Amino acid sequence: MKEKFVPGGRSPILTLLGTAVMLFILFLVGVLFLSLQNTNVTDLYLGDTDSKSQGWQYELLSEGQVQAVVPHYADEYTQIFPDVPIQAIKITRRMTETIAGATLCIAPFQGQAEVFLDQQLLYTDFAYAERGENGYLLVDDADFRPLSDEAREITLTLPERYTGSELSIITYFPGGHDIAHIPTFPLLSNGERQASGYVIGMLMPMTVIIISTILLVVLGIVFLIGMRADRPDFTILLMVLFYVLLLLDTASSSIFGIYSSVIHQINPLMVHGLCITVLCIYIAIKLTGWRRGILFLAITGQVLMDGIIVVYSWVQGNQYDLNQNGIAIFLMLTLTILLIVCEYHRHPQKIGTYFNFKYGLIVFLTFFILCLIQSANFDNLPMYFGAIFSGIRQGNCKAAVTLLTSFFAALTTMMLILAFVRRMIETQRMLDVLQTRSESAMASYRMMQVATEQTRAAQHELRHHVLALAGMMKEGKTEQTLQYIATLQNSIESLPTAKYSDNFLVNVVVGNYLEQAKARGISVKHHLSLPIQIGIEDSDLCVLLTNMLENALEACEQVPEAANKYIYIQVWKNDKFLFISCRNSYYNCIAPDGTYKSMKSDHGYHGYGLPAMRTIAEKYNSIIKIEYTQDMFSVKTNLQLPE
Repeated sequence: MKEKFVPGGRSPILTLLGTAVMLFILFLVGVLFLSLQNTNVTDLYLGDTDSKSQGWQYELLSEGQVQAVVPHYADEYTQIFPDVPIQAIKITRRMTETIAGATLCIAPFQGQAEVFLDQQLLYTDFAYAERGENGYLLVDDADFRPLSDEAREITLTLPERYTGSELSIITYFPGGHDIAHIPTFPLLSNGERQASGYVIGMLMPMTVIIISTILLVVLGIVFLIGMRADRPDFTILLMVLFYVLLLLDTASSSIFGIYSSVIHQINPLMVHGLCITVLCIYIAIKLTGWRRGILFLAITGQVLMDGIIVVYSWVQGNQYDLNQNGIAIFLMLTLTILLIVCEYHRHPQKIGTYFNFKYGLIVFLTFFILCLIQSANFDNLPMYFGAIFSGIRQGNCKAAVTLLTSFFAALTTMMLILAFVRRMIETQRMLDVLQTRSESAMASYRMMQVATEQTRAAQHELRHHVLALAGMMKEGKTEQTLQYIATLQNSIESLPTAKYSDNFLVNVVVGNYLEQAKARGISVKHHLSLPIQIGIEDSDLCVLLTNMLENALEACEQVPEAANKYIYIQVWKNDKFLFISCRNSYYNCIAPDGTYKSMKSDHGYHGYGLPAMRTIAEKYNSIIKIEYTQDMFSVKTNLQLPE
């Protein structure tokens, strides 16, 4: 039975429109972040963080000795210095910024400060203290103001030509007190828009939280739809867990974690590590062969290493610091990229499905938007990428890890949603084809029903025809008798010639295809033992028999030797079960993966026969069993009939 074109497939116009809408949304987001980066905001916080270095060099004054140090980080903002008595911390950097009417704002916390520009003193909290040979003041506890939990704000006006000058800030700490030894980082401002820095600082975490929440809801809906269709994809739960951890990670390492008593109890380093581990596990599941094994081995090693660090720190009574520079995670993500590339070369059709020009453009724009979001605190993208490469060279890979994690998350989520959309489209197309087949079969059924009624009527009139012929013969009307017989012969030839089963539907469908097979020189054999009423829906039985016999007829036509072409169909009812079997010859129509390969010219609307039969078999608590040898193909099922 030839299938006509049916609606429900992907319309090129709708596909183009959907792609255009998605690209337009990404374009608007890109313009938003570009406009924020090129705004007149000039409040720049010059402090170092774990993910962003401003180029400061550090010196410690301890027991009169000066030593250069490189601090580590307990979290995004908290620096850890060597465990020695600290008298002062000096930070020095070259000023690369250019802001008209610039002012320098500092806020020493539990300490007092001095500020130098090209070794010229701009400000000091110590008016009368002497300076030692090492360049530091000789101060004692009597020279300090009383300690306060609040930072003092000091504003200094910079000279017009300060760009390129060396800025140094020394923070002195009193002895004999349990205080936080924190260097004093400045804020560079022109005073025009004091709130802009706060807005930009809030922009990235708010964007991540909103996007993560939306994707979390979307993935939850996708999983629930799969559950309702009895085709759940449990790997989606890994991505759901990833976005939950990402929300906690973003909240705990941003300003939300500072003001929330609940989020403040979360260890951001542990959450960040778990977040990346879950993402890598999801990617590993999607890989195949040795690539999956290698990535799982790397993930296991990373988890074991983190576990050893946590246990050792707990035994020592110290605060554990997982992957303080992000090097191990960066290496694992780099390995993941290499394995994905290997997977693509091994199975190009698997990944290539998602990477045509349209999806490639979306991936590129997504990566570009992620870079803009991550670089919200930088002047421009080149400066952001420069900071990433500079951090990698210095052994701090956390900025690169953040960008790679965001890209992997966006990529895997896009592929997961695309796979779901493709599956829904294919399901809809299959349903449309099944509907068309069912309608065609039922139309044939109704036509054959009419023909059968005509046959019964003809049989009823047969006695009258016999009496008429006998009368003509008695009267010697030979010519009229022959004409009458010819008329009856034409009427008889137009009636169905064979009865295959007592069940009308089976008789119609099977008879239709077996008569076609006989006309094409295919040997047919049948065993149909059925009552008039079976107990299965006519549409379901019609789809099963139609698909079986249509595929069998198509396969036999590919067999080169006419003597080897055959179809053997069996349908019988045994108590509460209906057994259906179709065996036929075939030639070169089995794909390498063991699936049936259609030989029809319009491939785009074929390939739904076996899935349709499986769906109906599952409806009646059964399966479709497929067997084949070198020249025989067999399809069987045993349906449990309803009570």
